[in-house]
Amino acid sequence: MTYKQLIAMASLTAALLSFIGAAQADSDKITNPDNNHSYQRFDTLVTWEAARTACASLSGHLATSTSATENTWINTNMASGIAVWLGGTDAAKEGTWQWLTGEAWSYQNWASGEPNNAGGGENFLMMNFPGKTAGSWNDYGGPGNNSTKTVAYLCEWDSPYTCDKDCPAPFVKNEFWTTKYGPAAANIVLSKSNFLACSSPSYALCYYSGPPSSDPNVQSLPCTVSPTDPSVADCRCPVESGASYVDINSIRNTEAYIETIRTCGITGALCKNMENEKSGTALLTAPVCDYLQASADGTPMEPKSEVISTFSTVQISGYHLGQTDCATPATYAGCMTASCTYELDANNNKTGFAQCKCPLYTGPYQVGQNRASCDAGSGYVWSAAFAPNPVQLSAPTPKNR
Repeated sequence: MTYKQLIAMASLTAALLSFIGAAQADSDKITNPDNNHSYQRFDTLVTWEAARTACASLSGHLATSTSATENTWINTNMASGIAVWLGGTDAAKEGTWQWLTGEAWSYQNWASGEPNNAGGGENFLMMNFPGKTAGSWNDYGGPGNNSTKTVAYLCEWDSPYTCDKDCPAPFVKNEFWTTKYGPAAANIVLSKSNFLACSSPSYALCYYSGPPSSDPNVQSLPCTVSPTDPSVADCRCPVESGASYVDINSIRNTEAYIETIRTCGITGALCKNMENEKSGTALLTAPVCDYLQASADGTPMEPKSEVISTFSTVQISGYHLGQTDCATPATYAGCMTASCTYELDANNNKTGFAQCKCPLYTGPYQVGQNRASCDAGSGYVWSAAFAPNPVQLSAPTPKNR
């Protein structure tokens, strides 16, 4: 190696050490006057996944940059030339970049030669890679160059900074990507520990809802696209009581989700769940369980909800627990923690069923029955979930009425 090469390598090494090892103080929280959103930089070096979780735990999200004006403001006032994670990813589909918030990907500011998917897999968005133009973007971190890559991160709140602590927590629908595969509405299941064990006087079981059943021995549980709101499905679901499970990745109330991951961890492993509930060890009950308890004003999960959709296997004898993989992306209803109201008969008595408003999501999915047709038929959708890796659900939970 020549002297010039040694000097060049030393300079590059110094730059990279500065990049990965800098430990500067966190920034103040500042409001952007152009959009009235507030931002704060955190200089703890973490992975993109950890940064996403950290921002969510503070009721925010990894920052998005959707215009040249916003990008300039972020770099000038918040990033200040420091490498930071932003809330963009193409982990779901290589080359198709998305914001965690669901905002349109209509602006981008890639550095020269980026994104290059180095090593065959860079999935996360970073601003200010060393040696690149200030404020420019780079794809970084992922299977091609190590998913454990760590940098500082920038959180954003979609409101001005007005409160330090003990702030009111109005209902905010959780639209964050709770996993790299999608948001809460996608009903993503990665492991049995995701299923948090709860108990409540009543819950709706939408697991078997979908097209009308041809089996005369079971009640039909139709799930149809709402005629008044094409973003949700109207699903009929039996009402049960006692033990059930909540998927930690599918909690639709932002505050409930944040409280739960703080206590249970991002996978749910620190609380009582489907995987550890029979261990005989005293385990924490997940905070989300409190959001299932109804009062005169409904449940805390969502305004005007009378009962919440969760999961159990109490109907297994009639509908049978199984799985049909639907690999071709299509629209399905993600009913976990959906808001429901009791179905009433002509005499205003409860029928034992609920009508649930389940958010619609488009992607690959699994139906919880064997040999089901992925084509639900015109106007119908399946209540479904997506498990990238097979997850074997537990044996039936005894019915507790």
